[in-house]
Amino acid sequence: MVLLDGRLVSEVELSLPVPTHVVARADGGVWIAGAGTLLRVDRTGGVLARVETSPIEGLALLPDGAALTLEVEQGSRTLRRTEEAGRRWGRLELRPLALEARWLVANGSRALLGNDAELCLVTWDERAGGFAVLERRQGGGREGVASSGGEWLVLSSDGRILERLSARLEPREANASTRPSLHVAATATAQWLAEPGSTRLRRIPLDGTRPTLHGVAHSSEIQSLLPFRNGLLVLLPGAVLLVGPDGEIERAQGGFDGLVGGSVPPSSSAAPMIGR
Repeated sequence: MVLLDGRLVSEVELSLPVPTHVVARADGGVWIAGAGTLLRVDRTGGVLARVETSPIEGLALLPDGAALTLEVEQGSRTLRRTEEAGRRWGRLELRPLALEARWLVANGSRALLGNDAELCLVTWDERAGGFAVLERRQGGGREGVASSGGEWLVLSSDGRILERLSARLEPREANASTRPSLHVAATATAQWLAEPGSTRLRRIPLDGTRPTLHGVAHSSEIQSLLPFRNGLLVLLPGAVLLVGPDGEIERAQGGFDGLVGGSVPPSSSAAPMIGR
Protein backbone atom coordinates (compact mmCIF):
# COMPACT_ATOMS: atom_id res chain seq x y z
CA MET A 1 0.00 0.00 0.00
CA VAL A 2 1.23 3.49 -0.80
CA LEU A 3 0.59 6.95 0.62
CA LEU A 4 0.59 9.68 -2.03
CA ASP A 5 1.09 13.38 -1.56
CA GLY A 6 -1.11 16.02 -3.19
CA ARG A 7 0.96 15.75 -6.39
CA LEU A 8 0.22 11.99 -6.57
CA VAL A 9 3.86 11.19 -5.81
CA SER A 10 4.51 8.16 -3.61
CA GLU A 11 5.39 9.51 -0.16
CA VAL A 12 5.34 6.36 1.98
CA GLU A 13 5.14 2.67 1.07
CA LEU A 14 3.68 0.42 3.75
CA SER A 15 4.63 -3.26 3.96
CA LEU A 16 1.43 -4.71 5.39
CA PRO A 17 -0.74 -7.80 4.81
CA VAL A 18 -2.78 -7.48 1.63
CA PRO A 19 -5.87 -5.50 2.66
CA THR A 20 -9.43 -6.12 1.52
CA HIS A 21 -10.61 -2.65 2.60
CA VAL A 22 -8.91 0.62 3.51
CA VAL A 23 -10.22 3.94 4.80
CA ALA A 24 -8.10 7.04 5.42
CA ARG A 25 -8.28 9.07 8.62
CA ALA A 26 -8.08 12.84 9.12
CA ASP A 27 -4.75 12.52 10.95
CA GLY A 28 -3.05 11.00 7.90
CA GLY A 29 -3.31 7.45 9.21
CA VAL A 30 -5.53 4.67 7.97
CA TRP A 31 -7.75 1.80 9.04
CA ILE A 32 -6.94 -1.41 7.13
CA ALA A 33 -9.03 -4.59 7.07
CA GLY A 34 -7.83 -7.95 5.80
CA ALA A 35 -7.31 -11.60 6.70
CA GLY A 36 -9.48 -11.44 9.82
CA THR A 37 -7.63 -8.43 11.20
CA LEU A 38 -8.42 -4.72 11.57
CA LEU A 39 -5.39 -2.44 11.88
CA ARG A 40 -5.06 1.24 12.72
CA VAL A 41 -1.83 2.49 11.15
CA ASP A 42 -0.18 5.92 11.29
CA ARG A 43 1.21 7.69 8.22
CA THR A 44 4.68 6.19 8.77
CA GLY A 45 3.38 2.61 8.83
CA GLY A 46 3.41 2.17 12.60
CA VAL A 47 0.64 -0.08 13.91
CA LEU A 48 -1.33 1.74 16.64
CA ALA A 49 -4.08 -0.84 17.15
CA ARG A 50 -4.70 -4.42 16.03
CA VAL A 51 -8.03 -6.23 16.44
CA GLU A 52 -8.93 -9.77 15.42
CA THR A 53 -12.25 -9.78 13.54
CA SER A 54 -14.63 -11.93 11.56
CA PRO A 55 -14.32 -11.58 7.75
CA ILE A 56 -14.98 -7.94 6.84
CA GLU A 57 -17.13 -7.01 3.83
CA GLY A 58 -17.32 -3.25 4.42
CA LEU A 59 -15.30 -0.56 6.21
CA ALA A 60 -16.12 3.11 6.89
CA LEU A 61 -15.00 5.96 9.11
CA LEU A 62 -17.10 7.67 11.80
CA PRO A 63 -16.62 11.38 12.65
CA ASP A 64 -14.74 10.63 15.88
CA GLY A 65 -12.18 8.48 14.04
CA ALA A 66 -13.70 5.12 14.99
CA ALA A 67 -13.96 2.37 12.39
CA LEU A 68 -17.29 0.95 11.26
CA THR A 69 -17.16 -2.59 9.89
CA LEU A 70 -19.63 -4.91 8.20
CA GLU A 71 -18.61 -8.42 9.25
CA VAL A 72 -19.77 -11.97 8.60
CA GLU A 73 -20.17 -13.79 11.92
CA GLN A 74 -21.31 -17.42 11.70
CA GLY A 75 -23.02 -16.76 8.39
CA SER A 76 -24.83 -13.64 9.58
CA ARG A 77 -23.78 -10.07 8.84
CA THR A 78 -23.09 -7.78 11.77
CA LEU A 79 -22.26 -4.09 12.09
CA ARG A 80 -19.43 -3.36 14.55
CA ARG A 81 -17.76 -0.20 15.88
CA THR A 82 -14.05 -0.17 16.83
CA GLU A 83 -12.59 2.82 18.65
CA GLU A 84 -9.17 4.33 17.92
CA ALA A 85 -7.40 2.35 20.65
CA GLY A 86 -8.90 -0.90 19.33
CA ARG A 87 -11.72 -1.31 21.85
CA ARG A 88 -14.83 -2.77 20.24
CA TRP A 89 -17.99 -1.10 21.46
CA GLY A 90 -21.35 -1.46 19.79
CA ARG A 91 -22.81 -4.31 17.75
CA LEU A 92 -25.86 -4.62 15.49
CA GLU A 93 -26.76 -8.09 14.25
CA LEU A 94 -28.57 -7.89 10.90
CA ARG A 95 -30.15 -11.36 10.92
CA PRO A 96 -33.19 -10.24 13.01
CA LEU A 97 -33.66 -7.48 10.39
CA ALA A 98 -33.60 -10.09 7.59
CA LEU A 99 -30.98 -7.93 5.87
CA GLU A 100 -28.07 -9.55 4.05
CA ALA A 101 -26.10 -6.35 3.48
CA ARG A 102 -23.31 -6.54 0.90
CA TRP A 103 -21.83 -3.04 1.20
CA LEU A 104 -21.46 -0.19 3.66
CA VAL A 105 -20.93 3.56 3.29
CA ALA A 106 -20.91 6.27 5.98
CA ASN A 107 -22.00 9.91 5.85
CA GLY A 108 -21.18 11.55 9.18
CA SER A 109 -22.57 9.46 12.03
CA ARG A 110 -25.03 7.70 9.71
CA ALA A 111 -24.32 4.61 7.64
CA LEU A 112 -26.11 3.10 4.67
CA LEU A 113 -26.16 -0.68 4.32
CA GLY A 114 -27.34 -2.25 1.11
CA ASN A 115 -27.74 -5.13 -1.28
CA ASP A 116 -29.47 -5.54 -4.64
CA ALA A 117 -32.94 -5.56 -3.06
CA GLU A 118 -32.92 -3.29 0.01
CA LEU A 119 -31.32 -0.35 1.80
CA CYS A 120 -31.06 0.21 5.55
CA LEU A 121 -30.05 3.47 7.21
CA VAL A 122 -28.54 3.30 10.71
CA THR A 123 -26.91 5.75 13.09
CA TRP A 124 -24.56 5.50 16.02
CA ASP A 125 -26.28 6.72 19.20
CA GLU A 126 -23.50 7.90 21.54
CA ARG A 127 -25.80 8.28 24.56
CA ALA A 128 -27.27 4.81 24.17
CA GLY A 129 -23.91 3.29 23.26
CA GLY A 130 -25.36 1.41 20.30
CA PHE A 131 -26.77 1.51 16.81
CA ALA A 132 -30.29 2.59 15.90
CA VAL A 133 -32.12 1.75 12.67
CA LEU A 134 -33.57 4.93 11.12
CA GLU A 135 -35.06 3.82 7.82
CA ARG A 136 -35.48 0.82 5.55
CA ARG A 137 -36.30 0.93 1.85
CA GLN A 138 -37.11 -1.69 -0.75
CA GLY A 139 -35.01 -1.39 -3.87
CA GLY A 140 -31.25 -1.45 -3.39
CA GLY A 141 -28.23 -1.44 -5.65
CA ARG A 142 -24.72 -2.66 -6.29
CA GLU A 143 -23.02 0.37 -4.76
CA GLY A 144 -23.82 3.48 -2.75
CA VAL A 145 -21.86 6.64 -1.96
CA ALA A 146 -22.34 9.64 0.28
CA SER A 147 -23.31 12.90 -1.41
CA SER A 148 -23.57 16.53 -0.30
CA GLY A 149 -26.15 17.66 2.24
CA GLY A 150 -26.32 14.22 3.84
CA GLU A 151 -27.83 12.72 0.68
CA TRP A 152 -26.94 9.40 -0.96
CA LEU A 153 -26.32 8.12 -4.48
CA VAL A 154 -27.19 4.48 -5.21
CA LEU A 155 -26.30 2.66 -8.43
CA SER A 156 -28.87 0.04 -9.43
CA SER A 157 -27.92 -3.64 -9.48
CA ASP A 158 -27.72 -3.62 -13.30
CA GLY A 159 -25.68 -0.41 -13.28
CA ARG A 160 -28.12 1.46 -15.56
CA ILE A 161 -29.89 3.75 -13.05
CA LEU A 162 -28.24 6.21 -10.67
CA GLU A 163 -30.69 7.33 -7.99
CA ARG A 164 -30.26 10.31 -5.68
CA LEU A 165 -31.87 9.83 -2.26
CA SER A 166 -32.46 12.24 0.59
CA ALA A 167 -30.79 11.87 3.96
CA ARG A 168 -33.81 9.72 4.98
CA LEU A 169 -33.77 7.64 1.74
CA GLU A 170 -36.60 9.51 0.03
CA PRO A 171 -36.28 9.49 -3.79
CA ARG A 172 -35.08 12.80 -5.23
CA GLU A 173 -33.88 12.13 -8.77
CA ALA A 174 -32.95 9.25 -11.09
CA ASN A 175 -30.67 9.20 -14.13
CA ALA A 176 -31.00 6.27 -16.52
CA SER A 177 -28.53 5.13 -19.17
CA THR A 178 -28.54 2.49 -21.89
CA ARG A 179 -24.95 1.63 -20.91
CA PRO A 180 -24.28 0.06 -17.49
CA SER A 181 -21.84 1.56 -15.00
CA LEU A 182 -19.65 -0.14 -12.43
CA HIS A 183 -18.36 2.69 -10.21
CA VAL A 184 -19.91 5.93 -8.94
CA ALA A 185 -18.60 9.03 -7.14
CA ALA A 186 -20.07 12.37 -6.04
CA THR A 187 -18.26 15.71 -6.02
CA ALA A 188 -19.44 19.26 -5.27
CA THR A 189 -20.33 19.92 -8.92
CA ALA A 190 -21.12 16.56 -10.53
CA GLN A 191 -21.93 12.90 -10.29
CA TRP A 192 -19.42 10.56 -11.97
CA LEU A 193 -19.81 7.07 -13.41
CA ALA A 194 -17.31 4.58 -14.85
CA GLU A 195 -18.39 1.87 -17.29
CA PRO A 196 -17.18 -1.74 -16.89
CA GLY A 197 -14.41 -2.74 -19.28
CA SER A 198 -14.01 0.89 -20.33
CA THR A 199 -11.72 3.85 -19.77
CA ARG A 200 -14.53 6.39 -20.10
CA LEU A 201 -16.06 8.56 -17.42
CA ARG A 202 -19.61 9.88 -17.59
CA ARG A 203 -20.06 13.23 -15.84
CA ILE A 204 -23.55 14.37 -14.78
CA PRO A 205 -23.37 18.07 -13.79
CA LEU A 206 -25.46 19.13 -10.81
CA ASP A 207 -26.49 22.36 -12.57
CA GLY A 208 -28.76 20.39 -14.90
CA THR A 209 -26.66 20.75 -18.04
CA ARG A 210 -26.18 17.81 -20.38
CA PRO A 211 -24.03 14.84 -19.23
CA THR A 212 -20.64 14.51 -20.91
CA LEU A 213 -18.26 11.64 -21.65
CA HIS A 214 -14.52 11.85 -20.92
CA GLY A 215 -11.84 9.36 -21.95
CA VAL A 216 -8.87 8.89 -19.64
CA ALA A 217 -6.53 7.84 -22.49
CA HIS A 218 -5.30 4.66 -20.79
CA SER A 219 -5.76 1.05 -21.88
CA SER A 220 -6.49 -0.30 -18.39
CA GLU A 221 -9.97 -0.62 -16.91
CA ILE A 222 -10.93 1.89 -14.21
CA GLN A 223 -10.74 0.29 -10.76
CA SER A 224 -12.15 3.00 -8.49
CA LEU A 225 -13.31 6.63 -8.35
CA LEU A 226 -12.41 8.82 -5.35
CA PRO A 227 -13.58 12.43 -4.84
CA PHE A 228 -10.53 14.61 -4.21
CA ARG A 229 -10.57 18.39 -3.69
CA ASN A 230 -12.83 19.79 -6.44
CA GLY A 231 -12.23 16.87 -8.78
CA LEU A 232 -11.72 13.15 -8.87
CA LEU A 233 -8.99 10.56 -8.47
CA VAL A 234 -9.28 7.79 -11.06
CA LEU A 235 -7.49 4.58 -10.07
CA LEU A 236 -6.13 2.27 -12.77
CA PRO A 237 -4.11 -0.87 -12.00
CA GLY A 238 -0.84 0.92 -12.76
CA ALA A 239 -1.66 4.62 -12.48
CA VAL A 240 -3.57 7.31 -10.61
CA LEU A 241 -5.14 10.23 -12.50
CA LEU A 242 -6.35 13.53 -11.09
CA VAL A 243 -9.38 14.68 -13.08
CA GLY A 244 -10.54 18.28 -12.71
CA PRO A 245 -14.15 19.37 -12.13
CA ASP A 246 -14.70 19.73 -15.90
CA GLY A 247 -13.41 16.26 -16.75
CA GLU A 248 -9.93 17.21 -17.92
CA ILE A 249 -6.93 15.22 -16.70
CA GLU A 250 -4.80 17.59 -14.61
CA ARG A 251 -2.15 15.20 -13.37
CA ALA A 252 -1.16 11.55 -13.80
CA GLN A 253 1.23 9.30 -11.91
CA GLY A 254 2.22 5.80 -13.04
CA GLY A 255 4.56 3.11 -11.82
CA PHE A 256 2.11 1.31 -9.54
CA ASP A 257 1.38 -2.41 -9.55
CA GLY A 258 -2.16 -3.71 -9.20
CA LEU A 259 -4.05 -0.83 -7.58
CA VAL A 260 -7.69 -1.81 -7.11
CA GLY A 261 -8.96 0.60 -4.43
CA GLY A 262 -8.10 3.44 -2.10
CA SER A 263 -9.32 6.16 0.19
CA VAL A 264 -8.96 9.92 0.60
CA PRO A 265 -8.76 11.53 4.08
CA PRO A 266 -11.74 13.60 5.27
CA SER A 267 -9.59 16.71 4.79
CA SER A 268 -9.06 16.71 1.02
CA SER A 269 -6.01 18.95 1.42
CA ALA A 270 -4.17 16.02 2.97
CA ALA A 271 -2.38 13.34 0.99
CA PRO A 272 -4.61 10.67 -0.52
CA MET A 273 -4.10 7.16 0.80
CA ILE A 274 -4.12 4.56 -1.96
CA GLY A 275 -4.31 0.92 -1.03
CA ARG A 276 -4.99 -2.65 -2.07
